[in-house]
Amino acid sequence: MTVMKKIVIFLSAIILVQSASSQVNKQDNLAFDSLPKKWDEAIPLGNGMIGALVWQKENKLHISLDRADLWDERTVIDFLKINFKWVQEQVKKNTYDTVHKLGDDPYETYPYPTKLPAGALEFDIATFGKIIKSELDISTATCSVEWASGVQLQTYVCANADYGVFRFKNVPGNIIVANIIAPPYHTDKPGQLGNSVQGQGLERLGYQQGKIIRGNNSVQYYQPINKYQGYVITINWVERNNEVKGTWTVFKILNNTIKAIKIINPDTSFTAHAGWWKNFWSKSSITIPDKQIEKQYYLELYKLGCVARKGAPAITLQAIWTADNGNLPPWKGDFHNDLNTQLSYRPAYTSNHLQEAKTFTDWLWKIKNENEKYTQQYFGVKGLNVPGVTTLSGYPMGGWIQYSFSPTIAAWLSQHFYWQWKYSMDKNFLQTRSYPYLHEVAVFLENISYMENGIRKLPLSSSPEYNDNDISAWFTTTTIMICL
Repeated sequence: MTVMKKIVIFLSAIILVQSASSQVNKQDNLAFDSLPKKWDEAIPLGNGMIGALVWQKENKLHISLDRADLWDERTVIDFLKINFKWVQEQVKKNTYDTVHKLGDDPYETYPYPTKLPAGALEFDIATFGKIIKSELDISTATCSVEWASGVQLQTYVCANADYGVFRFKNVPGNIIVANIIAPPYHTDKPGQLGNSVQGQGLERLGYQQGKIIRGNNSVQYYQPINKYQGYVITINWVERNNEVKGTWTVFKILNNTIKAIKIINPDTSFTAHAGWWKNFWSKSSITIPDKQIEKQYYLELYKLGCVARKGAPAITLQAIWTADNGNLPPWKGDFHNDLNTQLSYRPAYTSNHLQEAKTFTDWLWKIKNENEKYTQQYFGVKGLNVPGVTTLSGYPMGGWIQYSFSPTIAAWLSQHFYWQWKYSMDKNFLQTRSYPYLHEVAVFLENISYMENGIRKLPLSSSPEYNDNDISAWFTTTTIMICL
């Protein structure tokens, strides 16, 4: 190697170190003189599997709790009655109402399958006075609130453990009570009908209402989903020296067996939590002349760090921040395998967050067997395609079938297997994940398409949401979407 090449490499290394030293800072935080008053404007916290939304509901500090794998996966699509060839025939005959009834209507008619909200943690703050500041510190993923009376709150979701932490300081007389607000799964009302955007009332799921059990400085909520599974929220806290500090967790149970929960010392968690986020932010940095755009970039990267974690499912429409309004989440909080999942991970590759990006391909690989079953049932061929709208386990949910049963979904998703290999150059990933996945997708596309004058074509094609859910959304010539 020549001396000049060595100098260039050395200078390049210095430039990389200097650029990486420009990290997220205080100007990138979210800071307000109050707390948000709606769930969808709340301060988000999370670790991929569990999430929290911090906001104010009337005179209560309201922390909406969520867990990524809380799902009701009862099925509604009957593949004995609907398949791709049959749909082609209905399009050709212009008898598309029958397709709506079998493929689209169940999504709107039935409340399931759906993502489920867990519940909420609530504190009465009426005596604390006016809120003078609330802030999300994205460098440590911590939310803090200050009241005029001097009361302070710090809360976060542990980056490397499945529990959240809250700590109140300067509490008069150490008196503060944590309450669990259960979702209205069973009331004396039939439940709002609504559509998939508004969300049907949770009562329509037909669950028994869960039980809340209070103890000394603890409270637990058990919610059955069916006879085989349910979930539990547990909160514990201690009061000492004008401080109240505690933890909460949400966990699934099988066969209605509730295990004893180990009480966690919140004093031991923050160092490891902050260390995880320090490492996250050290992976890359960016400098943009327009500081508002730079701030938005870091806020979006913060959300990626909250929702993409090894072992957690892929990112749904609301991720780990399911709607807390008494209804099913918009579009049932499902996995929309179009731009909704695809674009959520694209920033991870060039920002050096391959570990977070891999959570997507991990989940796609996990549901691969279910997707192959769907491919055989609906398309009647071998290979691999993925439903455009899926449950946690990868089962198709239906909806506008031009997109929810599109023949090209897996082709778009497989790009992420390529990127994961390209940016990591991981030979083992290439051999055991990337190539096998792309191969099966290619087999499917070859089986589902036909050749005409040397050009491979699809029997039916569509572009995302073009002509909505009408028969005219289908094209007998392959559509191409060009982004300029």
